[in-house]
Amino acid sequence: MNTIQAGFSLQTLTAPTVRPAVAAGDTAIEQAPVGMDQAVLSGALYVPPPPSPVAKAQPQPPVADAPSLPRGVAAGVNGTLLMEEPAGTIESRHGLADAAQGNAVNASMAATGLPLPSLVTRYFQPAEFASLNAGFYHDEAHPVNVAVVGGELAQNFGFSQKDVKLVEQSALLHDADERKDMASGEVKTGTPARAQVTLAWMDDNKASLQDRFGWNDVDFTKAQALIARTDFPFDDKSRTLGTRYDGQSPRQVYEGLLNQLPVAERAGTMRLGAILRFADQVGNYTGSFAQAREAVSGLARELRMDESKLMPTTPGFLGSAGNDLDLDRDVAARVGVDANVLPGRDVLVATLSADKRQNLSNNARQFAALLA
Repeated sequence: MNTIQAGFSLQTLTAPTVRPAVAAGDTAIEQAPVGMDQAVLSGALYVPPPPSPVAKAQPQPPVADAPSLPRGVAAGVNGTLLMEEPAGTIESRHGLADAAQGNAVNASMAATGLPLPSLVTRYFQPAEFASLNAGFYHDEAHPVNVAVVGGELAQNFGFSQKDVKLVEQSALLHDADERKDMASGEVKTGTPARAQVTLAWMDDNKASLQDRFGWNDVDFTKAQALIARTDFPFDDKSRTLGTRYDGQSPRQVYEGLLNQLPVAERAGTMRLGAILRFADQVGNYTGSFAQAREAVSGLARELRMDESKLMPTTPGFLGSAGNDLDLDRDVAARVGVDANVLPGRDVLVATLSADKRQNLSNNARQFAALLA
């Protein structure tokens, strides 16, 4: 691959085996219709699997039972090792709520040794996922929250199970960026993700990603288009980041990817793009207010801003998320899509589950109250 263009590769990111359900948390996934934990489908941001006993290797007569595996590991099929959820919960950096217990769970397995949800681990090794999501706000918790909210919205809008799954998968990838400077190779951990760097990385690892996610060429391009729509700010100003997309604006990149799709796929892809963009904007704010506050703190660190200066902008941001459709309408006209099919903020908010809709509203009010 061209490391000058992409900045990083899948050289250590070989696709993990998609494992049959063995551990407690995986059982629900295999029963779920769209590749999400059953708890996720019920509306929780992320409910980890309940603790289960450490599995033992099955005895093979006349050999006695094998000793238990080390703490935190359960035996899978054909020797595959699955991580077991340890008892108890820990404080979250933000956003991953254990709704059943009312506690918070840290997304970072690399940092804590706790497992990521199987929505993630069916596709990623934990250290790999951490390296691709190395921000303070855009950490491992963020793409999980975006996948949960985006998948829920796509399902509630009536999209096919394949498209719901594509939204979830795209959400997990949408900020994949090791934060390497394209020229020097310096890693700048804790900085914002760059959508055009993510897209270039996807281009250079297309075959591997298609194999990992089960995508054909159209699926791959749809996923790229959804991710391109999450570029923030989504504007018509060109970017220069050392990738093949240099000189293009977010709007131009998005339009170019849509034009690569069959005409029949474009309207649905633009609707899914609006869904993923909204989920990206609000995903970290659909849980508790404590989690929302922590998200703002992380974003301030990432942007190298004083939190006191960022906080006043938060109520307005949450109150307008999903309203930024002006460029989408322009793109729709250029690619032959009726812009009236694009969901606006009111429709998106109304399509959230009741608990997330209420949390989003409550959090916006509480941020406003802090400024009174």
